[in-house]
Amino acid sequence: REVVPSLFLSSSFNLQDPTTFYSVFTHITSSGISKRNAKPLQEKLFHYLEIIESDMSRQIARKSSAFFDTMMYLNAQMEQLKLNHKAVLTLRNGISNLKDEVVLKPMNILSLPRKKGNILSAMKKLENMRTVREVQSTIQLQLAHQEYASALDLISTTQDLLSSELSAIKGLRHLSSELQEHEKLIEKMIAAEFNKYIADDLNRPLSDLKDLLDEVILVFIS
Repeated sequence: REVVPSLFLSSSFNLQDPTTFYSVFTHITSSGISKRNAKPLQEKLFHYLEIIESDMSRQIARKSSAFFDTMMYLNAQMEQLKLNHKAVLTLRNGISNLKDEVVLKPMNILSLPRKKGNILSAMKKLENMRTVREVQSTIQLQLAHQEYASALDLISTTQDLLSSELSAIKGLRHLSSELQEHEKLIEKMIAAEFNKYIADDLNRPLSDLKDLLDEVILVFIS
């Protein structure tokens, strides 16, 4: 049985290499092409091709059983992989549900008192903000009725709120200076009332023994 030359089986076989090229196509030389030798060479190359194809067929036939066994094994592995994937998904869903029921819900329940406290604190702060915004109109009303003590108490309480619980509210920061102006105004009004009392008291007849002002008001403005 004729054997295919090792040249054709070499891993470095490359017809672009001149040495390899002339070794295969022996009818081509530096002096030209020999047509007489071309046909026998063509037949020889076809013969080599037939030998290689025949060997390949025998190799495939001999190893086909192992090949199909391997394919069947791979198919079985793929089916098992699908089952494993499905099992993993089921397990992950179970863990997720367990996390929701056993971990997250109890944590949410434990956080409810804190949330309630935050809500109550926010409500209290909102109530204080509403009260503070109404302070100026209340002060004006108290001054109209000469309730200086109540107005000063309200200013003091409001200033305490603005410097503590409501100190972070930027929209209320201007109220502190406005309340200070109200406080100065009240001081001027009290001083004016006191001066008026002194003037009236000094200018009344000595025979008039009636109290000029109510004793409570007199104590306050003095």
